[in-house]
Amino acid sequence: ISDTNNGAPADDDETTIVHSDHSYIITKEDGPDPVEAGATLNYTITWTLIGNEPVTGIFIEDQVPAHTTFLSCGGGTSCGESGGVITWQLGDAPSGDANGVVTFTVQVESPLQDGLELHNQATIDDDDGDRATTSNDAVTTVHSDHELEITKTDDADPVEAGALLEYTITAEVMAGSNGFATGVVITDRIP
Repeated sequence: ISDTNNGAPADDDETTIVHSDHSYIITKEDGPDPVEAGATLNYTITWTLIGNEPVTGIFIEDQVPAHTTFLSCGGGTSCGESGGVITWQLGDAPSGDANGVVTFTVQVESPLQDGLELHNQATIDDDDGDRATTSNDAVTTVHSDHELEITKTDDADPVEAGALLEYTITAEVMAGSNGFATGVVITDRIP
């Protein structure tokens, strides 16, 4: 700064600190719910980045739920499964705002106990380490059922008076059943 009165020149620097930040919202939906044991189960993860700073290396991770097998994933710039963890690469957000949807499908094991709950949760993160977990734990109830078959045979037939008569009883869970048969009790009246 200078003036017309031959004053001494002066300098003045002002420092302004700019504050910026970002955060995530992530939710998950599952379907069908309830799911049949042995059927496929689909998950949809919706994510939103809110902020005013550039963000790099955004990704989502999700553990494959217990009692299921990974089949496929979609969305993001790429996705894949390794060691039971599904990872979606979502890229960068130069403006600090972004959103999207990613999906994955699993095969539910069979047989399973009716009423078993499958729990699943996802996490979103970036190069800066601003991690967020799904606001809801997706809980899917497994439906399963079984059908029992019982047969009884006798030997010898016909039997002579006073001779030994032997019965064989066989019980089994029918093919195509997707549930466990627990606590099965067979009763038979003596002729």
